[in-house]
Amino acid sequence: MAIGRRSGRKPSTLTIMTKARELTLYIFVICEKSAQKYRLTFVNRLQNYSLDVIESIYLANRQNIIEKRLEAQETAKSKLAMIDYFSALALDAHVILLKQYEHISLLVADSFRLMKKWQDSDETNINLVSTHKSSI
Repeated sequence: MAIGRRSGRKPSTLTIMTKARELTLYIFVICEKSAQKYRLTFVNRLQNYSLDVIESIYLANRQNIIEKRLEAQETAKSKLAMIDYFSALALDAHVILLKQYEHISLLVADSFRLMKKWQDSDETNINLVSTHKSSI
């Protein structure tokens, strides 16, 4: 039985992972059209940060030790912030178009929101466990 499958249902994917994949694929698509002179600077940086976000989310989701899970979630948020910053620089350098920057910013904002919801959910679960343990 595959991980994530319960009683015949399809495995669910974290919404944040889906959004991070969407962001990464969009960055890869728009960066293909970038000028060659930017391929080793803005393009690589944006692509690598987007892959780092996916990696951090994946590692956080697999982590059972809460401190390490929260650390991986924070790493993902930091990398999202870097994507936001470097996409603004790429816009200023005319590497990407304004509409592309706006779309990246929207995806980054959605990802931040989803990360926050995930972290809040984890914190609620931690509080429930500690409350349950203290009542025993």
